Amino acid sequence: AIAREASAQKQQMVLEQRQRTQMNIAQQQQQFAAWQQMHASQQAAFDSYQQAWFDRSDRQHAANMAASAANFSSAGVGTGAASYPGAIRGVKHFAGPDGTDVEVSVMADQAWINGSGDVIGTRDGFEPGFGWTELPRQ
Repeated sequence: AIAREASAQKQQMVLEQRQRTQMNIAQQQQQFAAWQQMHASQQAAFDSYQQAWFDRSDRQHAANMAASAANFSSAGVGTGAASYPGAIRGVKHFAGPDGTDVEVSVMADQAWINGSGDVIGTRDGFEPGFGWTELPRQ
């Protein structure tokens, strides 16, 4: 009888331990689910804040670009990189065979074009050779 009672108590203790373990696991799963929900909520708030920041930044950039273009235009400078003097941009201007503006580095004294439309700049009287035509300076 004592052995049966000891065995029954042992089984009862194992059963209670199993129940406590399952309750602990369930509690941990609930805590983890709550943490995941909190994290998702924080991530959504951060994403929303970040998107709003990017939207504000894009609007500010567009406004700055428009104001800059308006300032250049009103100052008679025009808009776009082509309106800056060649020296500021580091280029010299030559006339292409069709009358278009061709730019080469300020380091070049002469500009040449071949039949494929490739343009090179040279200096110190260097001539690239057959198939190249010198462009006149503008």
